[in-house]
Amino acid sequence: MRRFISKYLDFSVPENIIYLCCASAFLHYTISAAVIIICFAYIMSKKTERKKAFENKLSYVITAFCIYGILVSLINGNLLGFGVGFVFAAVLILAMYFRTVMTTVIFEKALDVCCIFSVSTLFVLFTEKAFHLFNSSYRCYGNFMGIMPLSFYLNPNYSAGILSVVFIICAYKFLKKDVRSAPYFILAIFCAVGMYVCGSLFVWIEIAVALAALLFLTKNRMWLGIMFSVIIIAAVTVYFVPGIFPRISAEGGDTVNNRILIWDLAVSVLPSCFIFGKGFMGYLFVSMDTENSYFTFHCHNMMLDFMLCFGITGCIILLYIILCYCQKVMLCKNTLSDSSIGALIISVAAGLFIHSVADMTFLWIQTGLLYILILGGVGADEKRLPAAEIL
Repeated sequence: MRRFISKYLDFSVPENIIYLCCASAFLHYTISAAVIIICFAYIMSKKTERKKAFENKLSYVITAFCIYGILVSLINGNLLGFGVGFVFAAVLILAMYFRTVMTTVIFEKALDVCCIFSVSTLFVLFTEKAFHLFNSSYRCYGNFMGIMPLSFYLNPNYSAGILSVVFIICAYKFLKKDVRSAPYFILAIFCAVGMYVCGSLFVWIEIAVALAALLFLTKNRMWLGIMFSVIIIAAVTVYFVPGIFPRISAEGGDTVNNRILIWDLAVSVLPSCFIFGKGFMGYLFVSMDTENSYFTFHCHNMMLDFMLCFGITGCIILLYIILCYCQKVMLCKNTLSDSSIGALIISVAAGLFIHSVADMTFLWIQTGLLYILILGGVGADEKRLPAAEIL
């Protein structure tokens, strides 16, 4: 216990903020929300910490984007989006802060904190599933016969989404030569079982893309070959034994039909808000006033959702932010020969992009905290660039 405290708890304020946010991502979402509010309030109340959050030149563009989204929500009478906009802004300010204070040591230890606390998510997940197996009247979640456990999350897809990121973190740690790889390998197996138990389908494509990208970028050809072999075997097995994934046969058609309903409504509304959008939570705002619409939080497609929420004006601002960030990541990756952090960022981003075609699990409090940690890792590489100018 003393070694754990000295290694993970006896740190400066920036480090403890990062570690606290990482840990809260694997606890109940009300705790995650409370941690975001507390950390945001602390950073904004302290001049030295506030300066760190706005040290990056891109911070002002990000702040302008948040203000834009909040104002659009208010003008449209989208009060829920108006409130969510402030939470969104708080998370992005935390992201900017993470990037400024991040170092390689902090980043690696933060990933370890994620791995340690993910055990709590897995424990609750498996316990909940066991309750259902031994007591059929117990319902985990209402979508598919109540057999999809939630753990600490609002939706089983969020549970699977956060475990998929932990899986990639484990792969990243496993491939590093300066750490003990066995614990990460074991945790990755448990994460894979957890994702299977959650019943999420598209998360496996995200895992395949992210892991392939990580192995390719780190030049692990042997493991890349093994991964593709496993994918082929898994695909053949699912084809001949579809019962392995009950949702494919029992609910696969409903899942596709629901997506089509969501996309049709979003596309039909877009012409009326093409320039400025409807504000944060745009789809939910529209669906509440539309008869026979499918009620959900977002469009289940990143491009559609961003267009509906922010219009072409907001999307141009967002695209500029993304391109500036990608430019810095690629600069670090190409300049630093040992930029394993860059490989992790690109891999996770690739998986996120693929998953966002059919779902948007990254737009949630807990998953959001995990993604801003990994994306903030570019700050560690920036500090290693020769005479680097942070954008």
